[in-house]
Amino acid sequence: MWLGELIQPTDDPYILKLDVVKTDFLENRTFPTYLYFNPWEEKKSILVGTEGEVFDLYDLKDHRYIAKGQKGECRLEILPRSARVIVLIPAGVNRVEEVDGKRIINGVVIDYLNGREPE
Repeated sequence: MWLGELIQPTDDPYILKLDVVKTDFLENRTFPTYLYFNPWEEKKSILVGTEGEVFDLYDLKDHRYIAKGQKGECRLEILPRSARVIVLIPAGVNRVEEVDGKRIINGVVIDYLNGREPE
């Protein structure tokens, strides 16, 4: 694996898009997941592309959807000196489960610590 496969630019030259799935050697069923870090002292907004497909954007830090049915590009705000980890879930999923603190969508775990206590 090359470092160039993990890191991609965004429309802000100091905010990079890191592909966290590329470093997950243990899991073969995942949705595209990216980390964005804002090094600035003020809130920034970047464009997130869905490459022509329709996706729902899920924020792993806040454990919630931040946008649904996005196609093309959408704006993502990042607070000063903070990060966001965003999962691109194909829009229109029909099976969402909560099991032992995990959020599972169509059989794929997207969030292991979703803020809820295990049952």
